[in-house]
Amino acid sequence: MMNLVGGDRISLITSAASDIQVHATWVLSDTAVTGVTLNRTNTTIASAVTTVVVATVVTGNDCNVKYLSVYNNDASTTNTVTVQHNGNVNANLFKIALAPGETLLFREGYWFHYDSGGGVYSSPTFTTAQLLTSAEPSNHQRIFTSNLPQRSFGTGSITLTSNTGYFVYLGRAVAAFTVNRVECHMTSIATGSNTGEVGIFTSPLPPNRSNQTLTKLIVNATLNPSVTLAAAVIGNNTLFAQAIAVGTHLWAAIRCATGTTGPSFRALEGDTSEGMVLTAAAVGALTGVTTVSGVIPSLGTGALAPDLRMTLD
Repeated sequence: MMNLVGGDRISLITSAASDIQVHATWVLSDTAVTGVTLNRTNTTIASAVTTVVVATVVTGNDCNVKYLSVYNNDASTTNTVTVQHNGNVNANLFKIALAPGETLLFREGYWFHYDSGGGVYSSPTFTTAQLLTSAEPSNHQRIFTSNLPQRSFGTGSITLTSNTGYFVYLGRAVAAFTVNRVECHMTSIATGSNTGEVGIFTSPLPPNRSNQTLTKLIVNATLNPSVTLAAAVIGNNTLFAQAIAVGTHLWAAIRCATGTTGPSFRALEGDTSEGMVLTAAAVGALTGVTTVSGVIPSLGTGALAPDLRMTLD
């Protein structure tokens, strides 16, 4: 419970311009006549601002806040929200980054953080090198990979289709960290005139058996080594130094434009149309896009995408 006396109120501080919806339920008692009133307020917030979500209690009254729900109704923007008690001094009660579709809930003295699917997050202390993968264990790690199986080494390659973007889901960040590389194992070089690029994209939702719009975070258009030089582990030539916010759904991306034969890479399989791999045909240079319409590949028995991974060093 949150107890308020005369002059107190509850505010919500939002960090970004997004669609935040707040519901509060409380009991108001008049200490002079011992009357009790049940009440509630719905508030919508659309900007980075401090908003009163439980009104200032009139002198002579007491208020007991029983329930407070803060829901991020925005389709793409993560918003860090702070619940603040305003009384004789201001006191921050709870602060958390809400990804799209997530909820912060206060009920009878307890706080809960719900994901976009309605599940409650646990509350370990996370370090800056932890990530919630698509299977949702938490691990101390510097390398983030797909949960999809890798095809056997002898037959496990995929030859990239020219000008098609391949996007592999790597997980959801539960702590802020900095990403430096996207890498993959090239097993066969390209021939003719070829260019390649890798990058990091994000989505408002995790894989959900649906096509998704992916938003570019960063792309590097120079690979090291070049796709025409030698079979090797290749990646971005310049370190990304890309900051990743809590709640970000992360996708590693690659695209090659091939002259004769495209390069081949160790490959992933077995998505069964869950949406952990998305592709975008005739996408053009990833350096020139802001968003990409990702499509689930056709169901089949072959390789789906290169085994892309993301590293912090």
